[in-house]
Amino acid sequence: MESTRKWKKAGFSTMLWAVIAAVLCAAPPIQANVTVPAGEEWDINYDVDGVLSVYGTANLDTGAYAGYGIYAFDGSAVNIRGGNVGPGFFVAVFTGPPAAVVTVYGTDFAVDTGTIEDGSWTPGGGSGTLTGEYENGDPINLLFLSDVPILLAPPGTTNLPPMAIAGQEGLIGSGGKIHPIDSSEQDTTIVLGQASDPEDEPIEYRWLEGETVLLDWTAVSTPPQAYLDLSTLDPFSAGDHTLTLEVRETTGELLEASDTMTLRILAAPEITEITIEPTPLGSPTTVTAMFSDADGGTHTATIVWEEGGTPESGVVNESEMSVTGSHTYTTTGVYTVTVTVTDQNGGDASSTAYAAVYDPESCNLVTGAGWFPEEGGPCDKAFFGFVIRQWAGGDPVGRMRFRWGDNKFRATEFDWLVISDDENSAWFFGVGNINGTGEYYFMVEISENPDSIWVTIWDEYDNEGLIEITRGRIKIRQWGG
Repeated sequence: MESTRKWKKAGFSTMLWAVIAAVLCAAPPIQANVTVPAGEEWDINYDVDGVLSVYGTANLDTGAYAGYGIYAFDGSAVNIRGGNVGPGFFVAVFTGPPAAVVTVYGTDFAVDTGTIEDGSWTPGGGSGTLTGEYENGDPINLLFLSDVPILLAPPGTTNLPPMAIAGQEGLIGSGGKIHPIDSSEQDTTIVLGQASDPEDEPIEYRWLEGETVLLDWTAVSTPPQAYLDLSTLDPFSAGDHTLTLEVRETTGELLEASDTMTLRILAAPEITEITIEPTPLGSPTTVTAMFSDADGGTHTATIVWEEGGTPESGVVNESEMSVTGSHTYTTTGVYTVTVTVTDQNGGDASSTAYAAVYDPESCNLVTGAGWFPEEGGPCDKAFFGFVIRQWAGGDPVGRMRFRWGDNKFRATEFDWLVISDDENSAWFFGVGNINGTGEYYFMVEISENPDSIWVTIWDEYDNEGLIEITRGRIKIRQWGG
């Protein structure tokens, strides 16, 4: 069904065409089919020996008889005040857009599927029988194939309520109108609703979730379009959301109608942890990522081992909800590794981590101090200073300070120090605090020619970079190895 850009058309219309083809092929060649053209209104109070096909408006009254059924095609209107349909045949209502509007005038209505509510009835599961009595006392016994409401009105009614169809078309079966989209697709999804009025009275519509208005009253300028653009809304949480389409007349009796649908947001996977240990040059670097997915299912994964690199397949363990992979780098350095997990619905999540590749035989020393303008920041200057030393095979030790405005960052632990093969660049990573509180990760990249420094500090919980610096004075030394 085409109720969003991603949804597929429901099988009802296809099924209906197959039924029509079977009926027409099985009908005797002498049958007299009748077709009401689009844009025309016909009164039918006589026998139609074959199929009554309606593209415009057909008014059925006492004496009307459709021997091989009635087909209300997209955008048509069928008003039934009397008559009958041949035994074993039905009234087939096409769902558009725009959907056909069928109105039955009578009393004592009863149905075998679905529920009569607010002057309309939608057959449960796409088919059902309507019984009752016409104004002249003739019995009503009509089998409908329809996923859209059949309007039910007392005899002599001159103003019928508008019609609302949320989600455009219903799905066949007990599942009801449930429309699934992946959470990543909200920005590209439009829910198609239908709002129309049998007398072409001016109408307006709105969309709600519970008492929350998603789209306030909007004039239906091009009936029956009543769209809801999900890209204009805050992100929906994963799970089922009941959306209501309300339609009302803006003149006269101000009659109203409403319909609901279920928008099912499929949860995308979430990477909860990613781990890469520093690796000696020549040994494989291993990444392990843990993920969760509220919807379960199956997953695939890719790993990009450096920025701009080609994605490689990761190994997924569904029982442990993990992804692993390994890669051997040929030079020392710090590489940005990106892991992406994709579920069977197309939802995905990505996370990055740094892979540090070092020379285990070398001794390293990096120093730097100075100040520079804080470009684009609230302070005039930012000051830095550090001295870090690492003996061959040992852990890095030293000090690092960074100050901007009233904020003072101090490193409390260094996890690794890596110097490039050409000794022009270096990276160090660790943990520190700001103004003596909190626990923040940091990574510093420095270059000696030209002198430059880049610092990223982030809270361990939100992993968002706070500061970037582009200039400074640096010294890098390496010996041994």
